Amino acid sequence: MRHVVLLACVVTIAAPCVSVGGVVQWSGNGHWYLAVYDSAGISWQDAKDAAEIKGGYLATMDSAEENDFVFSLVSDEKFWFLGASGSEYSFGPWLGGYQTDDEAGFDQHWHWVTEEPWIYANWSRYNPNNAGGHENWLHYFTNTQPGTLTPGSTWNDAPATNRERGFIIEWPADASAGVPAPASTTWGAIKAVYPR
Repeated sequence: MRHVVLLACVVTIAAPCVSVGGVVQWSGNGHWYLAVYDSAGISWQDAKDAAEIKGGYLATMDSAEENDFVFSLVSDEKFWFLGASGSEYSFGPWLGGYQTDDEAGFDQHWHWVTEEPWIYANWSRYNPNNAGGHENWLHYFTNTQPGTLTPGSTWNDAPATNRERGFIIEWPADASAGVPAPASTTWGAIKAVYPR
């Protein structure tokens, strides 16, 4: 069973936003965002493809303010899961960052799917670390107390095999006419309304 997560503007963010059918416009840059939840989990590549099918891209960040805003859309625990039993890690939705050469250094060669400059980062403690090798995809992640699910706005490098519970689609400010307004923000519902 997939769960429905409807979004509204978050009043604690300094820059106000506008919400239309779950799609939220942030006044900080005028861009539109949609948090998509998938209880079954989705890979980074599938999330990227899904965002592009909808005319957008996986969310990218160029400031702490934008990161805080985007995180507010997925701070609900439904978008998160705790690592293995007793884990100190909470895993969150995919973002639009990827690394092209993890052999060059854990924190080098990171890019946004839009090819905009990588001028801001918000890595969690000890990350990126390429643990296990080939952790080249970006998602929200936080270090927590053992066994405690705690959403956080910091990032982690993850392997392609991870299946996160969601992702964030972003559209530029001038895309307002083409931004979908689904009745539900689950991946299954969006795919049904906006097929390839």
